[in-house]
Amino acid sequence: MQKLNLASGQRPFPAPWCNIDIRDQGHPVDIIGDIRDLSIFEDETVDIIVAHHVLEHIALQEISAFIREWRRVLKTGGKLAICVPNLQALAGRWVKGQIDTYTFNVNTYGADQGYEYDLHRWGYNEQELVERVSGTSQGMQEFAWSDVHILEPRETLVGLYEGANIAFDWWILCMEFTKGVYKGVYREKGDYRPWVAYIDEEHGRKILGKYGSEADAGRAYLAAIEGGKDV
Repeated sequence: MQKLNLASGQRPFPAPWCNIDIRDQGHPVDIIGDIRDLSIFEDETVDIIVAHHVLEHIALQEISAFIREWRRVLKTGGKLAICVPNLQALAGRWVKGQIDTYTFNVNTYGADQGYEYDLHRWGYNEQELVERVSGTSQGMQEFAWSDVHILEPRETLVGLYEGANIAFDWWILCMEFTKGVYKGVYREKGDYRPWVAYIDEEHGRKILGKYGSEADAGRAYLAAIEGGKDV
């Protein structure tokens, strides 16, 4: 079973988790490298990925490239858990005077202002996180997830999450995304795009077209089977 802890930093997970970080911070790390490039892993070989306080450090225009690479290595049905500061919760308590400005700023902009990779480049509430991880742009979604929900602490005690030292607090938003595929869609070998939509016929596949995203191809498939929900 392959389990990845991305940007592990000061929160490495024990084996069999594989801890990956851009630099050695004095904590156990298995691979030093850029988490936007997981080329050492084959397609669909990873069971679970945890990105714990990672996404807020990635610029808006780069988010889809990271998600695309993480999805590439995830097995169908694999889990992507993402935890970020919840700006809505932080702002709510700050304006009510329930937390001080320093606490608000640290969680909004990043603690180590002198280190490039520690700066926060985007902020999230639940809706924004779902839209970015789904690759939403102008109402269209690039990535298909078969299930999306807020991750509860009890879910991380056993099973795939065993050993994952995930922090849960009122100001942290953790969500789980399960990689899904449309049954009438496949990816051409050797390239993440294009996605091919098809329907099954008696003597093989009828190709409907090639599309720039999995979700676009999925919509073509659904339209071809007259609005069916078989995804």
